[in-house]
Amino acid sequence: MTAASNKIVSGRYIFQPEVMRVLETQGKGAGGEIQLTDAMARMIGIPPFNAVTFAGRRFDCGSKLGFVEATLALALERSDMWAEVCAMAERLLADMPKVLPVPHVSLQEVGASESSGTIRSQFGTWPP
Repeated sequence: MTAASNKIVSGRYIFQPEVMRVLETQGKGAGGEIQLTDAMARMIGIPPFNAVTFAGRRFDCGSKLGFVEATLALALERSDMWAEVCAMAERLLADMPKVLPVPHVSLQEVGASESSGTIRSQFGTWPP
């Protein structure tokens, strides 16, 4: 299936009250939930919709892993936090076998490779 656009809706919205009225009478959409984007699509051309093009990284905070990724990425960008966050991650990873039985996952399964004690993946190199 080809997407209709390469644009996303991310962040906060400011709507006219008419959008809320559409939501009140709208049926369930994707995932069995009332979808804000469905209401917006029904309203296109009635009130004006404005947007800002964003150039930068974005994270899917609508999933648990996406939220964790965003939190870690932003913490690692901060000069006042990155060293402590790295130390915390090392501590947690070192304690993993004692804390929780983790099923074996190969580096290939997660798209990573290892050479001379360094793990390389799409997310970077460990240790940094």
